[in-house]
Amino acid sequence: MTFDEFTRLVASGDIDEVQVESMEGDIFLLKALQNDDVNVLTKKDGSTLKPTSVANAKELLREVEGIKRVPFYFVQQTAYDEMIGQASSNEVHKVQMSLEAGS
Repeated sequence: MTFDEFTRLVASGDIDEVQVESMEGDIFLLKALQNDDVNVLTKKDGSTLKPTSVANAKELLREVEGIKRVPFYFVQQTAYDEMIGQASSNEVHKVQMSLEAGS
């Protein structure tokens, strides 16, 4: 889903949730959930939209009309098991956040 499509869907109330997912520490993806479908947000050219930080993701999203009505979450896979030599798990940490700066 392009960021422009996402913007239109947010304005019409058709996005259920937005997530910024930390992939590898400094790699972030924006995802939009709509009717149980998860869509990674892309640029107009089809390349993946990759915010440089959580703060950058918030900056991008704050410009979207109606975004304050959409729940916003930070999501990351847990790396703890791998760090202590155990088999990795698929545990996901998901924390609701505000789009306001500093929160």
